Amino acid sequence: MPTHYAPGTTPVTVTPQGFAVLEPGASAALLARVRAVLADGRGLGGVIEALTGAYGASLTAIPAFAVALADADGVRVAVRGGFAFDVDA
Repeated sequence: MPTHYAPGTTPVTVTPQGFAVLEPGASAALLARVRAVLADGRGLGGVIEALTGAYGASLTAIPAFAVALADADGVRVAVRGGFAFDVDA
């Protein structure tokens, strides 16, 4: 999968399993936690757990995010808020 980098204010973490994008202003500690759960293979559930742990138990309280994770069946994508993916199969 090709990767591109452009400097900016949107926090992004990339692991061999996939990547996550958080809304601007997300803390470095939260980004590190999300990276750790991705690197540990905890997948989307781990990302949601990290976000709800940081912002409260309600899914409505968590910030905007985008996650794309590779697995044996393809790529799983989850988006909340103003993020969008362009997928080219």
